[in-house]
Amino acid sequence: MDNYIKMCNCLEIQSRGWPLDVRGNLYTGQKGDKIYHGGIDPIETNHIWLPRQEDLQAMMEGSPFEILDRFFAWREFDASMKFVKKATITELWLAFVMHELHRLKWTSTEWRAE
Repeated sequence: MDNYIKMCNCLEIQSRGWPLDVRGNLYTGQKGDKIYHGGIDPIETNHIWLPRQEDLQAMMEGSPFEILDRFFAWREFDASMKFVKKATITELWLAFVMHELHRLKWTSTEWRAE
């Protein structure tokens, strides 16, 4: 979970203008302290929004099958990524979204332009 928190703590994810009915987890910055509820704007409260997999998929354009095809093509193309071997499925989806929308790649510590 710590790696996913680091991955989500970026301007590209946190500044997307989320509605007040935020879904997913909000991380408050204290170790192990995460809360789940709606009605909180993570930007205004200094929380880190941790999008769920369905939130990440909703960021993508296209039919579910088109998105899956692109995901698997990206996964095959970028299989050399170090973190992929130990990444959770949600971390993989976040990496895919960041690649597709922002042309960024996770280096195990930060997002870098590809």
